[in-house]
Amino acid sequence: MGYRDDELAFNTRRDLLAEEVDTFVKLRADLEARRDASKERLRRARFKLALLNLWGWMGRHLLFIIFCLVVISITISIKVNIITKERAHEKRLANILGHGCKSLLSVSALASGRVYLNGVRMGKTPVQRSICPGHYLVWVVGSNAIPWQRNISVGEAAKVTLRANLISRNHRPKGAMVIHSVPDNALVFINGREVGITPVLVRDKLWRRPRSGGGEKVLVGIWAPGRPPRAQRIRFARDVWFQLPPALAEAKDQESR
Repeated sequence: MGYRDDELAFNTRRDLLAEEVDTFVKLRADLEARRDASKERLRRARFKLALLNLWGWMGRHLLFIIFCLVVISITISIKVNIITKERAHEKRLANILGHGCKSLLSVSALASGRVYLNGVRMGKTPVQRSICPGHYLVWVVGSNAIPWQRNISVGEAAKVTLRANLISRNHRPKGAMVIHSVPDNALVFINGREVGITPVLVRDKLWRRPRSGGGEKVLVGIWAPGRPPRAQRIRFARDVWFQLPPALAEAKDQESR
């Protein structure tokens, strides 16, 4: 009887211990599940907090962000424009200079100026380049000076030398007048005397009389090859502009139409 009672008590304790172990395992699994859920909630809360912080920072620095984006876009567009212009300039320069062209163009000026040939920059005076035969517009632009231009025709193996007369806008001689024409490169006559090619600087001694109160009117004539001449009596002015009539061929075409 004593042995059976001990065995029964042992089995009862073993069952109780097994039940406690099962309860402990269940409690541990429940705690681990709760811990994982807490970690997930914490991760989501941190992510939401980071988004809120980022949104708040963007709200506070919205103008700065927009400014940075605008600056970046403008910089990119400027660089693209510069690259495009450089490629176009190289292409036009290659068309003018070519390979094996034997004609020589020399452009000089008393003052420093930028030389353009058909709108393509060739450098600063003095400029000496080998170019292909053809018709060109030479344009010399100086600092605070009246632009100087000439229409030229270059033949095969020809040598063309030009000397630009850059007239300062502010430091012109007292009593001097600048005569312009549209288009440029026209001969100018004052009282029948040739004084130069537009734009030309004319001193007052050609028309001003030594009397008080001003000067006399002079007859200014403008003539360009292929265009009808134009003449007008004028008094002194700092700048005088003449609009030349259309070329004779153009006028005939207009009349025929």
